Amino acid sequence: MKYSKVNLSAVKNEGWIRNTDMRRKFEDLLRNERFLKKLEIGVGILSLLFILILLRIFLY
Repeated sequence: MKYSKVNLSAVKNEGWIRNTDMRRKFEDLLRNERFLKKLEIGVGILSLLFILILLRIFLY
């Protein structure tokens, strides 16, 4: 079964479009203040947990 070059290029372009859609959604999330606050709180909690784990390892 032979595939035409047009079909193969259409498949490649579809993947590229999907990547740009994901990039646009990610950029929209980074502009969203509520998302950034939640992200900041989440990173802060994870860093506190990491510090507590390190303190527990070294002090006991």
